[in-house]
Amino acid sequence: MACKRQVVHLFSFCPTRLEQSIPFPCTWAFVVASSGVIADKTGTKLHDYNRAALLGRKACEVAAAALALPQPTTLAACVRAAGDDPLGRIRGFLAEAAAGDLGTGGGAYEAEDLVRRFEQFYHESERIIPGVAEALLAAGDGARLGELVAESQRRSDEGLKNIVEETRWLPAEAAKLGSLAASAFGAGFGGSVWAIVDHSDAIRFRDAWRDAYTREFPQWRTTCEFFIMTPGDSVAEL
Repeated sequence: MACKRQVVHLFSFCPTRLEQSIPFPCTWAFVVASSGVIADKTGTKLHDYNRAALLGRKACEVAAAALALPQPTTLAACVRAAGDDPLGRIRGFLAEAAAGDLGTGGGAYEAEDLVRRFEQFYHESERIIPGVAEALLAAGDGARLGELVAESQRRSDEGLKNIVEETRWLPAEAAKLGSLAASAFGAGFGGSVWAIVDHSDAIRFRDAWRDAYTREFPQWRTTCEFFIMTPGDSVAEL
């Protein structure tokens, strides 16, 4: 509903708030790869999906208690309340947490699970996303954008464990084919990957990416989809 042509938006949540609107370079384009892998969050991946969310909630509970914050709250609020070194302080609180069970199908956890989950949240929300905004504002700093997006993908894989073989392979192959940046997106466990490329190279890149993917994963040949897009206007009544 808030989309604008050739603009990307930075939002914060709880509450939802527009933080920044950033021009998207007209010389770039997105190429989106729909992998064909259905994100089975209510079936075989239900445990993993719940676990990622519940580890975040438990980390928030432990940090909020240590910081004497009223419940319920958010990890973002804990970061704001933790002073000059929120990463170090909250990581310290979590490292001393007792092991337990997450309930609701989340399974058992150790202190290191909470630390890993918080680190993923912190780096994504406090470093990577603001850094991507800065890279876009800096006349489209593609090198810095690529570094940050690659880190985001890696931390999702290690911290959220929501990347599957196909959405792990696609960004790596995109880099080989010349993308500026590429990452899986959405809640994970399947789904899609985006890549940013020079607009003039988008058709060549799309076709090469699709051909490489269907050779590597022929089982998705008839269900995958690759397309080119740029940020567009919001939905409107015709």
